Amino acid sequence: MIGFSRALEHLLQGVRVARSGWPQGRFLIVVPGSTFAVTADRPVGQAAPQLVGRTVSYEPHIDVVDLAASTLAVWHPTGADLLAQDWLITELFPHEH
Repeated sequence: MIGFSRALEHLLQGVRVARSGWPQGRFLIVVPGSTFAVTADRPVGQAAPQLVGRTVSYEPHIDVVDLAASTLAVWHPTGADLLAQDWLITELFPHEH
């Protein structure tokens, strides 16, 4: 097991990490930044119509994936998450599958 600073190093290399107490199938990933054109039929365009037709930046961030629930959400770590020494590497080469 490793601390979060080491887990973050692995995340930035594209490796999945998780806390030892998390259920199987829950892990963190880095979502890279990108840009996209806002259209009126998509949620961003509906929520902010003034952005329709513009290209916006989608900032890089960390998501928590829950395979059992089929969800992804922006991860907001707690102090306990950041100080924990129970982080695990869950998959060494996720981009090769």
